[in-house]
Amino acid sequence: MLFWERFTTLCALRKTKPNPIAKEIGVASGTLSKWKEGKTFPNGETLIKISDYFGCSIDYLLGISENIYPARNEISQSDLELLENFHSLSADNQNEIIHLINYKLNQAEEKRKETLSTSKKVQQDESFDMLA
Repeated sequence: MLFWERFTTLCALRKTKPNPIAKEIGVASGTLSKWKEGKTFPNGETLIKISDYFGCSIDYLLGISENIYPARNEISQSDLELLENFHSLSADNQNEIIHLINYKLNQAEEKRKETLSTSKKVQQDESFDMLA
């Protein structure tokens, strides 16, 4: 039953229900019902699919670890929530956000280059003034 609790927790984090996820990873609804009732447990291949889908550890799914995302243990909770919210958006909205982020990164890079260029010019002017 611990597996089912963890599986439904991961579904809730994605703001979805178990059935659509099961369908997406190729698990029959009857199998899903058996998991819920504790009659069966996912095989290794299915555990890997679930882990890949959610980006979580198999250890978490099996109840061995409390850490859902062991590779992300240095990421703040607010960043994890932001990422979960991002993944809950449609592909079009995700692409729009990625485009906006890239635009803002390019703006910041241009500003940084402009600042460096201005700083070098000031240094050159100061060096020229010292020689004069």
